[in-house]
Amino acid sequence: MGFSMKQSMKLSMQLRMTPQLQQAIKLLQLSRTELETAVRKEMEENPILEEFGEDGPPPGEPAADPVEPRAESNSTIEAQQQSEQDPRRQDEFEWENYVDNTYKMNQGAGGPPSEEIMNYENIISTPQSLHDHLMWQMNLHGFNEDEFRIASILVSYIDDDGYIKTPFEEIAQEEGVTAQELEEVLPFVQEFDPPGVGARDIKECLLIQAKQIQEDTHDLVYLINNHLKDLEKKNFDGIAKAMNRDLEDIIEMSKIIYDMEPKPGRIFATQDTHYVTPDV
Repeated sequence: MGFSMKQSMKLSMQLRMTPQLQQAIKLLQLSRTELETAVRKEMEENPILEEFGEDGPPPGEPAADPVEPRAESNSTIEAQQQSEQDPRRQDEFEWENYVDNTYKMNQGAGGPPSEEIMNYENIISTPQSLHDHLMWQMNLHGFNEDEFRIASILVSYIDDDGYIKTPFEEIAQEEGVTAQELEEVLPFVQEFDPPGVGARDIKECLLIQAKQIQEDTHDLVYLINNHLKDLEKKNFDGIAKAMNRDLEDIIEMSKIIYDMEPKPGRIFATQDTHYVTPDV
């Protein structure tokens, strides 16, 4: 077995936590009061720092003459461009000025100046409901106008558990459609996520999920159609004798069915906070 040495080049990207970046992350999390306190503390510890007011530098220092800048020579411009393109120069970012400018922009964005920079962790996001999730999929499915109208009716009758418990005859009478149109569009709605949604009973819900498993589901479908009561009682011996299969095979298939979701819409259920009101 021989060993050899060779050279290879590898291109990778990584984020370096420079002192400027660490300081900027720390400053961005501070409120206005905390930022002023931090600046005041830094000025007390560092005698080189000086505080300038809004009127400019303190008296005694010459003010800059308001003279228009002269045109720079070509050599000066080229040197500046080369300095900006230097990769070592690009790593040096003035985070202090960036934080200061960002804070001033937030104050000048109309209305009275805010006391604190907006904390995006305090923004509350609205959870997506099952109906919104189904409508989003329906808009991407490619229905024509009539199919879209029928699918919208079916989705509106899906409850929080993911079932359609209203009889189709009653839906057809209330919505001005036929039960046959509902039956024709229902299989397309039952293809939506989460698996099992749009079923009318527990058996149909399990059958929808069994047909979406990426393997031979003939035995699973037969087991759900003919031995659902035995599955509820865990009568594996009776199922094995009736299907003429080994007991181990029946137990493995039953585990797959037990792992299915009997209430597909449960993952979209909103958990409202109920506060306890004290008696005294």
